[in-house]
Order: sequence, then structure tokens, then C-alpha cells
Amino acid sequence: MRKELPQQLLRELLKDSKRSDRDLSKALKVSQPTITRTRHRLEKNGMIEDCTVIPNFRRMGFEILALSFVKMRPEILSPQTMEEARKYAAKFPNAIFASTGEGLGMTGVIISFHKSYTDYHQKTNQLR
Repeated sequence: MRKELPQQLLRELLKDSKRSDRDLSKALKVSQPTITRTRHRLEKNGMIEDCTVIPNFRRMGFEILALSFVKMRPEILSPQTMEEARKYAAKFPNAIFASTGEGLGMTGVIISFHKSYTDYHQKTNQLR
């Protein structure tokens, strides 16, 4: 087996993880059983943890992925306030992540998808 085959297989799987072993064997010019064995070895060694779905957010109707950095006053950063903020953020189904942390002079971040800039602007105003 070629030394570089595992890395080549990983690169091909990163392009499209749903490709069949048969298709991969043609692309990498090795037999299908070689691809299957190599893939299983990569999975067993933890080099491949999972194959996942990457949604096409544009086709789902979203035009904007927003990373909203927020700065909250230190005196309001209690565990109770943070829990209330999490519950409030959960009301917005387009928010997929919210967390506190320190960086860039900010104390929190929200990652969300929006159908338009108007939608993003309205959600931001509600959050304020």
C-alpha cells in the first residue's frame, strides 16, 4: 500500500464524505478493498470520527451568517443573568450558538442565520 494513501483518502473524503469506496478507488487508482481497509483503519485509529451533513443554508433561505459579539457590563454577568440570556436566545430559532467568554474586548458571542439584513437588524434590536 502506498504511504500517502491515507492522506489522499482523507482529502477525497473531505471533498465529499458520501462518495462510495468504488468511486474513491477509481479516483485514487487503487482497488476497492484497499480503500475499504484504509477507511476502516482511519476510523479505528480515530483519524475519521464521523461523517456529517453540511446543510446548504442558502437553499434553506438564509443569506447571512452573523457572528454578533456583545459586551455586557461585568456587574450583570451572574450565573442567573446568563441563564436568563440563554433562555431568551433560545426563543430565536435562527441562533445556533451563544456563549460568554473574553476576547476582542467583548464578553459574549452569538452565531445566527438570517434570511435578510432586515431580519438580522430586527433580531439585533430585539436582543438589545
